[in-house]
Amino acid sequence: MIYATAGHVDHGKTSLIRSLTDIDTDRLPEEKRRGLSIDLGFAYVDLGDGEKIGFVDVPGHERFVRTMVAGVGSVDAVLFVIALDDGPMPQTAEHLAILSLLGVSSGVVVFTKVDRVDEDRKLEVRSVVKDILLPTFLKESREFCVSTKTGEGIKELKQFLLENKQTLRRKSSRGLFRLAVDRSFSLRGAGKVITGSIFSGCLGMNQTIRHLPSGGKFRIRNLHAQGGSSEEARVGQRCALNLSGSELGKTPIERGDWLVSEFLRGTSKRIHAQVFSLDGENLKHRMPVHFHLGAADVTGRLFFCDDQNTTVDSRSALLVFDKKIHAVKGDRFVLRDQAAVRTIGGGVVCDPSAEKSLSRARRCESIKIMSDPDLHAVFSKLLDDDVIGLDLVEFRQKCNVPTSILKEIVKKAGCVELKMGSSDFAVRKTRWENFKTDVLEKIKIFHETNPSFSGITLEELLKANFDFVKPVDRMFLIEAAAELIEQGKIRAEDGIYKMESFSVGVSPELKKMWPKIFPLLSASERKIPVVQDLSEVIGISKRALDSHMKEAVKVGYVIKISEKRFFLPETLAGLRKTCVALGDSRKDGRFSVVDFRDKTGIGRNAVVEILEFFDREGLTLRQGNHRVLRRR
Repeated sequence: MIYATAGHVDHGKTSLIRSLTDIDTDRLPEEKRRGLSIDLGFAYVDLGDGEKIGFVDVPGHERFVRTMVAGVGSVDAVLFVIALDDGPMPQTAEHLAILSLLGVSSGVVVFTKVDRVDEDRKLEVRSVVKDILLPTFLKESREFCVSTKTGEGIKELKQFLLENKQTLRRKSSRGLFRLAVDRSFSLRGAGKVITGSIFSGCLGMNQTIRHLPSGGKFRIRNLHAQGGSSEEARVGQRCALNLSGSELGKTPIERGDWLVSEFLRGTSKRIHAQVFSLDGENLKHRMPVHFHLGAADVTGRLFFCDDQNTTVDSRSALLVFDKKIHAVKGDRFVLRDQAAVRTIGGGVVCDPSAEKSLSRARRCESIKIMSDPDLHAVFSKLLDDDVIGLDLVEFRQKCNVPTSILKEIVKKAGCVELKMGSSDFAVRKTRWENFKTDVLEKIKIFHETNPSFSGITLEELLKANFDFVKPVDRMFLIEAAAELIEQGKIRAEDGIYKMESFSVGVSPELKKMWPKIFPLLSASERKIPVVQDLSEVIGISKRALDSHMKEAVKVGYVIKISEKRFFLPETLAGLRKTCVALGDSRKDGRFSVVDFRDKTGIGRNAVVEILEFFDREGLTLRQGNHRVLRRR
């Protein structure tokens, strides 16, 4: 359980925590000298039930509002502090606005310095504050009047905090581990230590975690949670992590960074969000802003995607930053003006890695889908979007979804799961079957319109217009074709897809000419003539022979090596074996054009064209004047 203080500078926040915990959270020499909090302070106390309550003391001075934002980003509730002698002040209102923007929904109003005022002043301030809090989450919260000098009201406040633990709605532990870094330092004998607030998930000893934005991986050597040594830490807790790992010395870890689950690795300069403006502030299209999330303060620009004349409280927006940030769907943030003087608004992250090239209308639709808090609904809508499959790895990372929750979502949606490469995809069962039927139909139509072609290539299929997928992804097309092959509906030969029962229709002209061409091409591979020589031997024009050879390639009779050479498939297969044997016979695997010429006895010009063909089909790789075999 974590409480944060909030309120104007010099209203007694640090003194209040000292009275509750006997701990002075002002740890910096400058804080001691100036008598005000500059950085976050932390204190923990057991109020009587054996479980510690944590307190985050945040600065009240307007120059340190960014630090205040970092302190309340993941707390359970707030101690909203107002001094009775001063009454509400500028930072009182700003802190209250920030709390609302960050989704804090529970708290206690604490009136301090009761020993300095009379009863009339106390009633006057409490009346004014009541009106201020009326439209906020603190409108029905408990109020306490205390004095840190005399101790008045402190005992009653402690008792309430103890009892309130049982009724206060705590943060859900669902989600992958994420910690917002607010301090990074080294301890003699221990090494690197990181402190921060856990925004989601759980963490245990010896677990591997990832640093963002660098992507470096570290192991948890030791950890402290809620001010004491612990075997694990969870969402809503403050914790200190002692890290180890080979990448530690190469990776600077700074305030504003994140330590996250090993699975999470997303950072982006562009996010989609729903944004809100504070009363009296006017958020404008393209305006520069300071963006606060966790302990990060990043500059960027705000671009609205919806109608400028909208009257709703929230607006759909694209935020573009000057450097990469980490976020997940549902994260709450604060916006301050370009000079970082005023808090002007905030919002909720919808898509933490927004696409770069989208129309304004498409952005609005995407934000509308991703803004739904129900992950089942978001998943279902994305499945029915204009792509055939949903990348489950990407969905998990954007929405911070554990494996167990993802399985529930996929099962409820009734999907087919496809594993392709390093990613898993989900597709509606009916959509997948319709897509395979569509692929089958495209192959049938191709045979009907091109009876002399042996089949359709993958590239030609990719250009086809499918009913509901524009454009179709290559991986999905390959997977659909593979399933159709398993079902015995189509077959594939040398990258050509054809119906299982299809046979090539050869033109009468090629049937008549092939007996004259075949003997010339089936001679020793050393003596296969070029097209010009073929035409002269057969006694037809080169143009006429080119037409016959083009059809012979389509029906699979020959393979085109270059503009002037054609080989029978079996001849080329023999040359491939020779090439592999030559590469395997060399210690370094390298051989030259001369080596291949000497091995086959074929002329140099033909050897060059053959090896260039092998390069194109992926059998060999050219390295300067030599070649090596590609191992696939």
